[in-house]
Amino acid sequence: MKIKYTKEEIEIAKSLRPINDALFRTMAKDNIPLVEHIIRVTLNRDDISIIRINTQDDIHLFSS
Repeated sequence: MKIKYTKEEIEIAKSLRPINDALFRTMAKDNIPLVEHIIRVTLNRDDISIIRINTQDDIHLFSS
């Protein structure tokens, strides 16, 4: 399935960086192929299989 994106969407995507914590969490959530690829490349091992992903939770502290 080929998806067509507008020029504006492409430019926005180019400006995003996965090092941004919120963006990476969104990208990684429930995306086993992506996380598996990153882990395999980072560790230089092809024998790793990801079975579950747990992204970090945000804790917001509110002052009274």
